[in-house]
Amino acid sequence: MVKKYLKHFKYLFLILGILCVVYLIVFLLNSLTSKERIARSNTETTVTERVFDYADVLSAEEEENLRELIAEKEGLIACDIVLVTWNESLEKYALGYEDVLGSLSVEEYTMVFADNFYDEHKFGYNKAYGDGVLYLDNWGREADGYRYTWFSTSGKAEDTFSNDKINDLIDRVIEQTNADPYQAYVTYVNQVAATMEGGFSFQYKMPGFVLLVLALISTGSYISFQMAGKKNKKTTNAETYIATGHLNFDKKEDGLLNKMVTTRRIPKTTSSGGGGHMSAGGHSHGGGGGRH
Repeated sequence: MVKKYLKHFKYLFLILGILCVVYLIVFLLNSLTSKERIARSNTETTVTERVFDYADVLSAEEEENLRELIAEKEGLIACDIVLVTWNESLEKYALGYEDVLGSLSVEEYTMVFADNFYDEHKFGYNKAYGDGVLYLDNWGREADGYRYTWFSTSGKAEDTFSNDKINDLIDRVIEQTNADPYQAYVTYVNQVAATMEGGFSFQYKMPGFVLLVLALISTGSYISFQMAGKKNKKTTNAETYIATGHLNFDKKEDGLLNKMVTTRRIPKTTSSGGGGHMSAGGHSHGGGGGRH
């Protein structure tokens, strides 16, 4: 009797087993990514700030949380991680550098500002203008109505971030920016750290209660499927369409005939990975931009 009862719950036990394995893997990976801090060797810059929220989109608590996260990740990957938010058009600012950089497109206005900001503060974990990244999120709209961002890389970060990796980071961050800027910037920091370490980004450590919640959801889903299965038992057989020895399809109905399928295309965030280029100050940067 017990075996017969347990048989009905075999899939539930399988799901719970899988969840336990996933939890164990996440726990082990989080443990393995704990490394010793690398000493900073850039003595030229006196700037210790990493979060420049000029657009005022973050609370004081969120800024402090980001500073702590950045400090933790910088020591692990030996790269400066800088965040800058802005809230006005950069067209006039950027066009002032066309005599040095040549003709600029609207997508490149943020590039000029981001590279210059990095250079002027002499960021770089190992030396001035050295290893590091800067993410500029401009909340001010340009003439075309869009708000642009730029991810600037320098030193070993420029060598590590390929076009695909740049685009992946930008898409992940922009996807969350409008709804939750703080979480978007957390994603930025974690994604930079994960890429520089050559691993995967785990933004959250899975607490024990999450496993319990998932187990309850799995149980509820299993019971619902079981009940639905009983309601939808097969009600037709080989004799259903036979009346007085003849095939009869006169009363056949298709429940899908009156249903209309509607589809809509969700536009993908535009972003453009960039190769190496020289800033107005004559320093090498990589990077790419997006808009939201």
